[in-house]
Amino acid sequence: MRMRFKPYARAELLASDFHVHDPFHLGGQWHAQFPRPEQPLVLELGCGKGGFISQLACAHPENNYIGIDITDKVLILAKRKIEAAYATAGRPVDNVKILSADIERIRGVFTPEDTVSRIYINFCNPWSKNASSNKHRLTYPRQLIQYRDFLVDGGEIYFKTDDEDLFRDSLEYFPASGYEITWQTRDLHDNEPEWNIRTEHEGMFTEMGIKIKALIARKLPGEESISWIEPKVLKRLAAQQAEAEAAAQNEADAEG
Repeated sequence: MRMRFKPYARAELLASDFHVHDPFHLGGQWHAQFPRPEQPLVLELGCGKGGFISQLACAHPENNYIGIDITDKVLILAKRKIEAAYATAGRPVDNVKILSADIERIRGVFTPEDTVSRIYINFCNPWSKNASSNKHRLTYPRQLIQYRDFLVDGGEIYFKTDDEDLFRDSLEYFPASGYEITWQTRDLHDNEPEWNIRTEHEGMFTEMGIKIKALIARKLPGEESISWIEPKVLKRLAAQQAEAEAAAQNEADAEG
């Protein structure tokens, strides 16, 4: 279901102390945006309405958190949930920021100097209508390789989804992109780990009888751990090989 435009959202976000208005000029400076810059930096990619990050950040003041989504009409709901969670806890909102950005272009927001310790990806769009749309998945190799720029060696990605096809493919995406899958399950709520925070989507899918799939992947050091090659590169290499074979055949025919 499409979310309606909220004309008040932008003004309210701009008035918020923990909304980052212009994130594309802060690459390499993200730790300095928090009162305690020495703390580990954790991202949620696609924070949606904020049900997850509002609970996580409030419960863990020892970390700094950034929630990212693409539209103000969603981010405004995250802003309000964060405020409500901290108000209930009787604490100022001092270790979480939210911002609007296209995650497919996340290299324009974060740099290697930002040393992110962990990334959460919860119930992202599976893009499963056709194979050509899969490249937009947040766990597609092109994306996972981008995250390597700022995720520290040994840093982890926590991934949850209701979509079996996305999960199955992600089990291949992560190793091909230089990550080791250290834990996985196709039924998160069977012997549910204590670290899990149930999101709104998680509750909805569970009520529908859909099992939640999840994994934890650890970034391996070194670019040699990456085996994935961009499809357009493979296509170019195949064309070059075909041209070379055709040229060799023409030369052989001329000599014959």
